[in-house]
Amino acid sequence: MGITNGWIYIDEIEVDNTVNTIHCDTRDFHCTLRDDMIDLKDAKHPEITRVLHNPDYLIDESEIKDFIKNTETITGGKGSWRCMNFNGIKTSNGWFKYIRMYRIKSGSTKFVVCEGGNLPVKWRDMTSNNLIGGDVLNFMEND
Repeated sequence: MGITNGWIYIDEIEVDNTVNTIHCDTRDFHCTLRDDMIDLKDAKHPEITRVLHNPDYLIDESEIKDFIKNTETITGGKGSWRCMNFNGIKTSNGWFKYIRMYRIKSGSTKFVVCEGGNLPVKWRDMTSNNLIGGDVLNFMEND
């Protein structure tokens, strides 16, 4: 089962059909997997509902772990802290502190990918070629 009780390192996650919400802290790539669905009715999250049919913002559940692991790798690998940004990807907090993913509807394998403030992002643009400020990554090594 994929649901977690607290935060676990990316290597330990399992995204299955019980997982509806994923939060990944990009400082250390620990994640929490939850079964609650984001409420997309009544325009509660218009920024997300606008992209629900745009494949640029959607990821299949089978691709999630590889995507997050690759993002960790291109930002310096396993470490205890990092700060990252990507060209052309707007963030609400000035940097990419969290990756948030929400299953778009019950029974679907698709999730919308967002940054920490729930702005949808084109996750395929989160590449090493698009990374800003490689010199600020991995300020602290793991003990």
